[in-house]
Amino acid sequence: MDLLSRMHAFNSLSEQERSGLAAQFTLHSYVDGDAISRQGTRADAIYILLEGTVELKREEEDESITHLGTLLPGDVFGQMEILRPQPWTSSAIAVGEVTTLRWNRAAAAIFLEANPSVLASLQLTTSSRELAYELQPSWLDQNETIHGLSRRHPVLLVRKLIPALLLFLAACLLTAAWAQPTGIHTPLWLPVISLLSAILLAAWQVVDWRNDYCFITNRRAIWTEKIIGLYDSQQEAPLSMVLSISVSTSLLGRILDFGDIIIRTYTGRLRFLNLPHPHLLAAILEEQWERTSYAEEKADRELLHQTLEQRLQPNHAAIEEANPAGDDGTESRAAAGVYHRWTLKVRFEEDGIITYRKHWAILLRDLLLPTTLILVAALVWIGHVLGWMNILTTTGASLLAAGVMIPLIVFWIYQFLDWSNDIYQITPAQIIDVYRRPLSRELRKVAPIANILGTEVDRRGVFGVMLNFGDVVANVGTEEFTFEGVFDPGAVQQDIVHAQEALLQRQHDQARNQRREEMVELIDIYHEKYAPGSDGGKKESQNGHSQSRNTAE
Repeated sequence: MDLLSRMHAFNSLSEQERSGLAAQFTLHSYVDGDAISRQGTRADAIYILLEGTVELKREEEDESITHLGTLLPGDVFGQMEILRPQPWTSSAIAVGEVTTLRWNRAAAAIFLEANPSVLASLQLTTSSRELAYELQPSWLDQNETIHGLSRRHPVLLVRKLIPALLLFLAACLLTAAWAQPTGIHTPLWLPVISLLSAILLAAWQVVDWRNDYCFITNRRAIWTEKIIGLYDSQQEAPLSMVLSISVSTSLLGRILDFGDIIIRTYTGRLRFLNLPHPHLLAAILEEQWERTSYAEEKADRELLHQTLEQRLQPNHAAIEEANPAGDDGTESRAAAGVYHRWTLKVRFEEDGIITYRKHWAILLRDLLLPTTLILVAALVWIGHVLGWMNILTTTGASLLAAGVMIPLIVFWIYQFLDWSNDIYQITPAQIIDVYRRPLSRELRKVAPIANILGTEVDRRGVFGVMLNFGDVVANVGTEEFTFEGVFDPGAVQQDIVHAQEALLQRQHDQARNQRREEMVELIDIYHEKYAPGSDGGKKESQNGHSQSRNTAE
C-alpha cells in the first residue's frame, strides 16, 4: 500500500481502491540470474518491482545484447506488452534477490477499463519506453533508466506548418493562373518553385519537431533541442537539485491537453515547453524526485540501525570511519598543469582532475590566415629561386621572404600557444576557467561545483554539429561559466554532472557519519549514566531511595 501510494500511476486512487488493487497481486520471489520474462514469449502479466533490482536486456538480430535499463523498487514492466498485445520485447533478469508483484493480464484489463487515469499513466510510460528503445541516447549512463520521454505536442507542429501550407496554396493559385488561356501570363517555373519550397519547408519543420525531446530519468530531467546542421542544445537539472515542480497551461492547452513543465532549482529554472499530457509527465518527475529523497532517507535509517546494533552488542568492535578524519571530500585541489601542450589532444585526466582545451577546429580557424600568408610567401620565394619570377633578385627575394615569414611564423606559434593556454578544468570540488594570453595577462575563474544550479549545451553552426564541438554553460547563481568550443560538449556536461553527484554523495556520507557518531555518543552517555548496572544508574537509584526515605519520614 505504501509503494502504490508513491507510484504516479496509482497515487490518484483512494485508499480503498488501492487496497482492492493490492488484493489482485500475487507475490513472486527470484534469485540472482532468474529470468522473470523471456524475450519473444507470451506476456501474460504486468509486474511491479517490490524489492531488489532487475535488468532489462534485448537480443538484437546480430545476436548482440542491448542493455535497456535497470529497474528499481516501484518500477513497472510488462505494461507495454499487455497494452500493445504482443510478446515480450525484452528479457527481465533478476539481479540478486528480487521480489515482484504479479498482476494477472485478465484482472489488469478489467481494472484499467474501470480506471482510465491509471490506464493513461501506463500508456504514457509505454510510449516513453518505446520511444526510448527507438532513440537509445548515447549520453545515457549505464545505471540510468528513462521513465518519461516525450516530444512536443503535435499542435506545435501544425503551427509551424502554416507557412508551408501558405506556400502550397500559392503554388496552387499560380498553377491555376498558368493554366488559364487568358489573363496574366505566369511562368511555369514559379508554381514549381513554390511547390518545392512548400515541400522542403514542411519536411524541415517535421524533422525539427521530431528532434526536440523531454527526458525524465531516475537521476535527472533533460531537455534536448536540435536544428539539423545549425544548433544542438541539451539542458538538464539533477533531481537532487530540484526545489519544486509546476505545470503551466493555456486555455487551448487545457482543451488539447498540453502545457509547460517548470522545474525550479535554487535560483534558476528549467522549462519543458508545449508537452502533451503535462500533468502525467509532472507526476512521473515528482515520483522520481520523491524516490530519490526516499532512498536517501532509507539509507540513513539503515545505517543508524546497523550502528545501533553494533554498539549494543557486547564487546563490540570499534566502528570504522567511512571518511578519514579531517577529510570531508571537498578540499580544493590545485589545477593540474601537466598536459601535452604540443599535441591536438583536447581532454586530459590526471589525479581525478579533468582538463579540456578548445576544439582543434578553433585552432585551425585561428591559424588559417598566418598559414596562408606563409605559404604564399614561400611560393613567391620558390618562384624567384626557380626563375619563374624576375621582379627581384634572388637575394632580395630571400630577404623579403625572411622578413615576411619570420613574423608570420612567430605569430603562428603565438596563436598555437594562445589556443593551448586556454583550459577548462573539473576537479572533485571546483570548476576552473583559465584564460591566458602568451606574455600577457591571465584570467582565472573558480566556482564550487556544489553551487552549480544547472548546465546547458550549445552546438551552433554546420561545423559545430558535424565536428561535435560547442559550448557548455554552467549556471552558478547569477553568473555563467562557459566552456567555449570544447569537443563533445554532451560528454563534458556529463563530467560536470558526475563530479557534482560525487560531491553531493561525499557530503551526504559525511553527514550520515556525523549523525552516526552522535548516536553512538548518546548511547555511550546512556550506558555510562542511566543504564541499569552503571555507576550513574546506581547513583540515580540510591538518590531515588534516599528521597523515598526522606519523604516517608
